[in-house]
Amino acid sequence: MNDLGKIFLLVGGALVVAGVVLLGFLGVAIYQVIEAPNNVGLVKFVLENLRSGERMIYGHTGNETFELSVTEPARTVFLLFLAVMTFWIIAGIAKSIIAAGVNMIRVMSSVAKEQPALPPTPHVGRVD
Repeated sequence: MNDLGKIFLLVGGALVVAGVVLLGFLGVAIYQVIEAPNNVGLVKFVLENLRSGERMIYGHTGNETFELSVTEPARTVFLLFLAVMTFWIIAGIAKSIIAAGVNMIRVMSSVAKEQPALPPTPHVGRVD
């Protein structure tokens, strides 16, 4: 295997490790959201800015006024939806990174198996 093949193997291994680390981070973040949600930055931000009872949408239609308030169940559903979507996106990114790394390793290892070892070249015209 040439030097370029070794570099691709190292990059593939690094991608696999990066994907696994990202999945580990995701696991820790999920645990923190379940255990202490106020310690997670995104959850803390959303909880501070989305209070139950506040008007989300309000306006006028002719002589009528309307408003849509956030109830506690609606807030909980929104937060769960936001959390699931965020974690789903991060898990998809990690999956893609790991798949790319595994494919790089698989391709480079198959290329190394297909190439026959070259015999040593004789030194023509060399005087010892």
